[in-house]
Amino acid sequence: KDPESAHLIRGVPREIMRRLISTGGGVGYFGELPAYVCVHVPSLKKLLMNMMQENEVDLLFYAQGVKPMLDGNIVKGVVVQGKGCREAIEAKVVVDATGDGDIAAAAGAQYSFGREDDNEAINMTLMFTIGGIDMEKYFEAEVEENSTWPPVTREAHFSDMRHGNSYWFSSSKGLSERPQITQSMREEIDRYMWSTNHSRGHIFACSSPIKDELYINVTEVYKKSGINSWEISEAIKISYKQADLLYRMYRAAVPGFENAYIREIAPLMGIRETRRILGNYVITGDDVQAYRKFKDAVAGSSHPIDTSEDNKGRFDMLKSGEFFEIPYRCIQVKGFEGILTAGRCISADHDALGSIRPTATCMALGEAAGTAAAMAAEKGISPDKLDGVDVRKRIGWDTSRLKDFTGEIENKEPTLQRSNN
Repeated sequence: KDPESAHLIRGVPREIMRRLISTGGGVGYFGELPAYVCVHVPSLKKLLMNMMQENEVDLLFYAQGVKPMLDGNIVKGVVVQGKGCREAIEAKVVVDATGDGDIAAAAGAQYSFGREDDNEAINMTLMFTIGGIDMEKYFEAEVEENSTWPPVTREAHFSDMRHGNSYWFSSSKGLSERPQITQSMREEIDRYMWSTNHSRGHIFACSSPIKDELYINVTEVYKKSGINSWEISEAIKISYKQADLLYRMYRAAVPGFENAYIREIAPLMGIRETRRILGNYVITGDDVQAYRKFKDAVAGSSHPIDTSEDNKGRFDMLKSGEFFEIPYRCIQVKGFEGILTAGRCISADHDALGSIRPTATCMALGEAAGTAAAMAAEKGISPDKLDGVDVRKRIGWDTSRLKDFTGEIENKEPTLQRSNN
């Protein structure tokens, strides 16, 4: 009812989503931001380009960071490979927002990868959209009570869907066992799909701004490295096969999908976990489940711990209304100056990453890193010399407005710093 009392992530991420919803490019909740915003991707691209130009950001397309420019342990810039040339770009501060910690790792920073016991990373997913769906027919036949996240009644879900509002929801359990699915298709499913309770068995989707379209979040690829181009390529090939199988299964056995078709496939593999760069604090799953708060917090999350790798991962919901915070020290790079991280490559253990990795939190971490980089440049110092409390103040990370929603906010920190081996 009052977004100010419930939204943890604000700042630039919320401005982006509000502007997107106002133009019809994002699915909101009666004009406001829900827990999740499903977007029309071309509209988001256009908005981001406009916002960059409004703020006079210099953009360089068709170029990839190759390696850092180092002076001892100080990162002085990045060498990039563009079309036709390789060049060095000097910088007072570098923010590694590659998702994989490519620049920090190339500089020699320590990092962890995957689960502690076997280095298995969270599964990959290739998102795609299906259009041409008769939504009324599909919803009436397939969508059951208690199928949404966040949870609402079936009646409310139907009503909200008709008003253009969005939830993640599941339907059509046991789909691969329906009589419309042929034996040959089941054999293909057995060959290309691992999960017994996800890709083989149901639809998990969110409503698109386009009325006859769903975003499908069901493909799963395990045991592939997101920092190996050959393995990513193999994962993409597997995902295309899975998407085709899922589409054929939906069209054959789900009411409302009789005239459906694959409208778009994501251009990049959805990689949930690779390197986690060691910072001056390592946030852990224990911190998440303790709803720990920090004086130098710059972001936070209330997302479940979701580490679904090879069917052995965790999915632990947090208490309703609770959240944890991420300290500025987690985006610093231990032992290095002139560099920060942002997104899923920050300093966290495997379980904590399961709650940190969703887009809204990664966007907040990006805003924090960019702001800290500007502050350090203004002061002529390395970002590791900044006081995280000052960064918190500059970005306006203030959770006091949430105390009626979550109970009294306390800044609790463990006595000992955690670090990876």
